[in-house]
Amino acid sequence: MITGTANALRAKIAKIGWAPLGGFVIALAVTWPILRAGFHPEDFGWLSIARRIDSPWSLVTGNIPFNYFYRPIPLLLWWLSAHVFGAAAMAHNAADLLVHACNAALVGALAARLTRQQASGWIAAALFAALPAATATAAWMSDRFDTIALLFSLLALFALEKAIARRGTPWLPALLLFIALLSKEIAYAVAAIMLVWLVVLRPWRDKNRLVLLGGVFGCTVLTVILRFTTVAPLDTSLRTSDTAHAFLTGAGGWWRHSLAALNGFQSSSIVFGITVALLAFFATIVIARGIWHKPIDELGVDELALPIIALGLIVLPAFIQWPVTQYALVRDENLAYLVNLRFYYFAAAGIALLVAAGYARLKSNRTRAAFATVCVVAIVCGLGISHGVGKQWARSWRPGSHEALTLGAELNARRFPPQCRIYLDSEQWPPAFQPHVDSIVKSVADPDASIQGCAIFAGSVVFHTLLENGQCDLGLWPGLDVRKRNGTPLIGSIGNLCFIPFASGEREKLGSPLFRFHVDAQGHVQEELD
Repeated sequence: MITGTANALRAKIAKIGWAPLGGFVIALAVTWPILRAGFHPEDFGWLSIARRIDSPWSLVTGNIPFNYFYRPIPLLLWWLSAHVFGAAAMAHNAADLLVHACNAALVGALAARLTRQQASGWIAAALFAALPAATATAAWMSDRFDTIALLFSLLALFALEKAIARRGTPWLPALLLFIALLSKEIAYAVAAIMLVWLVVLRPWRDKNRLVLLGGVFGCTVLTVILRFTTVAPLDTSLRTSDTAHAFLTGAGGWWRHSLAALNGFQSSSIVFGITVALLAFFATIVIARGIWHKPIDELGVDELALPIIALGLIVLPAFIQWPVTQYALVRDENLAYLVNLRFYYFAAAGIALLVAAGYARLKSNRTRAAFATVCVVAIVCGLGISHGVGKQWARSWRPGSHEALTLGAELNARRFPPQCRIYLDSEQWPPAFQPHVDSIVKSVADPDASIQGCAIFAGSVVFHTLLENGQCDLGLWPGLDVRKRNGTPLIGSIGNLCFIPFASGEREKLGSPLFRFHVDAQGHVQEELD
């Protein structure tokens, strides 16, 4: 019986291909150090909301105030993981790494499916797992938006290929794309890819393809409507008054730093980035020559599909993410932040697919062997660099995460009166701790703990104070001013929760009742100050 089960398992793997499984395992091996990285300071904000919101449905029907995006699908995952794992950072990281590993498997499976070559699948899966931009994106829990969006985007592309071949239902590609678009706006690149793919196939000649085109276009329009009807009018995240300048700055910054992104913003690995860039360039030449010398009527669906997907994933992100990259990538010093590699996650998948497509079009065995050898060398080097990026991430945030968890647990055990103000003093806060201190403490504390009704500060302005709706009356907070825009207080709510952005975090301006604590380097509350 055991032998029969093993044979059945091998048969299923053989049908799917070993490349997806290999990509899955490689991605997990590379990102393993991230498992113990703990929380990034911004992660606590999402965690505190997810643990305290009254219903997950509120994350669908509403939106986080003053955010420029509507991304309910990842927020629902936050709600689920927060209720299953609580404040166990390792479990949250494990969930994110599994999603990333699935993406590596899907990249390999898509390449193998569209080229009908397992070797191409191996190249795509391993190269995607080896690119530092992919690893760094998977590391940042707050940006699970990208990993989830790519997951459903790749599934949508798979479903579209099956539907075109009449092996799948025509509504599934639109549904999966809809979920991807509700995960992050970068999925609009995939919507454009799917539309181009279908138009190239001349859908007006085939009723099934015309239905597919309508479904993809319809769900794209629907998500645009949902975004504009849910995003708060008081947007404090982005400034795009000069749209043309912002677009050129954002898109130009993305392209200017693209080679550095291939290196994972690590200057010592410039050779790796150049090698991958040359592989992608050579693959583009091979694909272009093959298409140029063949009449378009003779080009099969598979021959056009993978180049369209790959080039779309590489080119379009720069023109979709410019509202954010105009800030994140405008200065060279921003390359010190691994979180900014998230803007290249979709492009990493595109590069892996492009290189795999180029390899599949090579005819000479000698040329194939040489190209594959360079790919293997690049992948091995990239795996080492990406593994180092994962360890760097863990070293950067593990100590601060441990301190934050300890601090939250100790304050959770104390009793505080409603509308109290808490000031935490320390000689050595972790990086980016102070602006997130309210979320950090409240995400660790029990949802019904008394500290949830207090405003917590650590010497600087806090991004927002998270409270129950009934506590957002400014009359309950005498002495504290609220940040405003055009004279309107920037107070917002979602579900049972409200957000107050107090204008000051200085101890002398907090009013009363004020509780002052000193926190040591391990997060322990050592003494209460008079």
